[in-house]
This record gives sequence, C-alpha cells and structure tokens, in this order.
Amino acid sequence: MLDALLDTFWTKGFGGASLDDLAEAAGVKRQSLYLAFGDKETMYLKAMARFAGWLEAAFVQAFAPGRPLAEGLRAFYLKSLEFYLSGDAGPRGCFVLCTAPVEAPSTPAVRAALATLLGRIDAGFERRFGAAAAAGEIAAAASPSTLAKLAAAALHSLAIRARAGADRAALEAFVAEAVATLAPPCAPSPPGPPPR
Repeated sequence: MLDALLDTFWTKGFGGASLDDLAEAAGVKRQSLYLAFGDKETMYLKAMARFAGWLEAAFVQAFAPGRPLAEGLRAFYLKSLEFYLSGDAGPRGCFVLCTAPVEAPSTPAVRAALATLLGRIDAGFERRFGAAAAAGEIAAAASPSTLAKLAAAALHSLAIRARAGADRAALEAFVAEAVATLAPPCAPSPPGPPPR
C-alpha cells in the first residue's frame, strides 16, 4: 500500500495528489487510509522514508568493498536512472528531489526530511571518496567532502534532466562524463632517484 502512495505522490507531487487519488491508488477507502497512515503529510513522509531506504540499498550495492570507485559510481548512477526514467506517464526523475523542494518552504517536516536525505547522500559519497583517497584510487590531496557534493550535484542533475525528458543515451553520456571527472585514473607516483 505504501508503494502505491509513493507512486502517486511521485507522479502528481504532494500538492497534486488528492486524498481520493491516494485512496484509489491504495485500493482502500479514505477512512482506512487515515487509520493506516495518518494525515496526508504523514503519508508523504513515510513515502520519503521508503524511497530513502531504496537509495541506501543502492549505495551499499554500488559501493561494495573491493569494487573500484569508477565502477561503483557508474553502477550507482545507472541504478538511479532506472528509477528516474520510470513512470507510466513518462520519466519522473527522483521522487524526493522532484517533489519535496516544492513543499519544503511551507512544510517544516518535509524540509527537515529533505535536508536529512541530502545529508545522507553527501555522507554516502564522502565515505566512498575517503576510502578511495586512502587506497590511492584518487589523489591523496583530493577533498572527499567536495567530491561528495559534486557527485551529489551530478545525481540531482540527472534527476531533473530525466524529468525534463532527456533521453537515456544523453543521460548515460552524462553519467560517463561525471564518472570520468570524479574518478579519473590516478597517475602513478613519479619514480624516485636512481640508485647510486
């Protein structure tokens, strides 16, 4: 039932999804919907939490120990595209990034949930870039925090471009460019002086 609510909010947004829309999608009467989930804001926040769980699972899978950084980034972005390009009425982008910012100024709980999710995305990327720096996959002087924010910005851009109708080939080309920029091959250390 929660997935049906998420799907409706994703397609219509928080403001555009009426209680009748939500009840119909869930296959229950409005009263039953209230009893199961509470008010509309609570339904939306629970849908956000469900989506955040999917995102966490995608991070874990893409950045499994031992997987090269570039390969993991590519896998994460391409998995995200599967979500972003879904939808019966056309590509919907990211559920959270394409619906929550509209409600955030007037709904403190949504604003807080959005800020938390953005922080989790940054933290997930930063952990991986930190490990990459320690392992010599990227330059030791690179800033994991800055790279994380750039990686997140690329993710957000993919979501919006997908919702705007960019085709898969263009989005996959964007992924390739983002990965090449964020995880270039690390140049080997210069050889030391010859032995005397």
